[in-house]
Amino acid sequence: MTIPQTRTTPRAILFLGAGASQFAGYCTFQSFDTLFLDPNVRQAEKLPPVQDTTLELMRELRSSLENQRPPRPVTHDNYLWLLNKYREFCDTYYKGDSVSTRVGNRADHLGSIIDRFQHHIDTTIGDITNTTIHHYSMNRATLLKSRDANGLQMLLLILA
Repeated sequence: MTIPQTRTTPRAILFLGAGASQFAGYCTFQSFDTLFLDPNVRQAEKLPPVQDTTLELMRELRSSLENQRPPRPVTHDNYLWLLNKYREFCDTYYKGDSVSTRVGNRADHLGSIIDRFQHHIDTTIGDITNTTIHHYSMNRATLLKSRDANGLQMLLLILA
């Protein structure tokens, strides 16, 4: 894969998946959200601050993932997958005229709730991204190549 040349070179490029993250020191599965929810981990790694709404939403997402049948692992990917689904719900509300019509005089109230929810989703995605980049940078993972069980090559590259 070739990285296109631009006027500014990106400082970090992350390719996550298939266990490459765990080998590079990144928390996966049951330990991913400790980067957010455990104040001792946050302090030890000097992670950037996160909004209270992010912590609240992360707890809700964890519960939602664990309560699915079958339960989904509480991984970085699954948090972002669920946030994307919630974002799609918010977008659907605004794109579907019949939704507003059906809620009638409650449309303004519901719209303000969805606006707040959409803002919390965006904030949480930003906090996850900032924490991920900071965590990888602190672990000094500069280049990692590995192969998964199917022989697919995974790559993680951090440019200092």
